[in-house]
Order: sequence, then C-alpha cells, then structure tokens
Amino acid sequence: MWASAKGSDVVLGIMGSAAFIECQLPVSETLVWEIQYGSIIAMNGTTLNENSTKYYIQQHTGFRESLVIYDVTLADDSVYRCYDVNNSSAADTTELRVLGKSQLFYVF
Repeated sequence: MWASAKGSDVVLGIMGSAAFIECQLPVSETLVWEIQYGSIIAMNGTTLNENSTKYYIQQHTGFRESLVIYDVTLADDSVYRCYDVNNSSAADTTELRVLGKSQLFYVF
C-alpha cells in the first residue's frame, strides 16, 4: 500500500453525480489508477472489466487524463492515485470527499 495523501488535491463530489479526478502525470502505456486500500481501477487508459460502468478514463489531447467516477456514493470517499509503473516516483494522489445532496424544504 502507499502513504496517505497529505498535501494532495481534494475534489468534492456530490452523491449521485459524477466526479472528475485529473492525473497530473503525462499519459503513458504504463499509467495505472487505483484506490487507496482498494484495487486497481484502470490501466493504459482502459478501465478493468469489473469497473467498466462505475469508472471512465477521459483523455485530454493525449497529454493528461482524468478518472470519471459515475453515480458517486459515500463508498467512493477515498484517496485515488495515478502512477507510472515504470517510474515509481511518478505518482499523483487526489482525495475525493463525497457530500450528500442538499434538500430544499418549503414552509407554507
């Protein structure tokens, strides 16, 4: 496993919406996305089969990529990391903090 994400970026996600986490590393064939204390989500720009409806890799002009997490739930509240398998010092971590949907109440 890897160290905590102190000093990393923080992204706020709203339950039921999509969250976008950008990787600050150049796109490569050895780029991997994973969840802290979890499993590998995607490799080489493609989500793994069991993650194919929850996650999507969005490439930006071939230079950077983002992890898109659909239908965010409290279970998605975690630290996400992208890293290059061929360069262990090349890693970027982002913490996703999931917030509940706000409710509007009308008083008559």
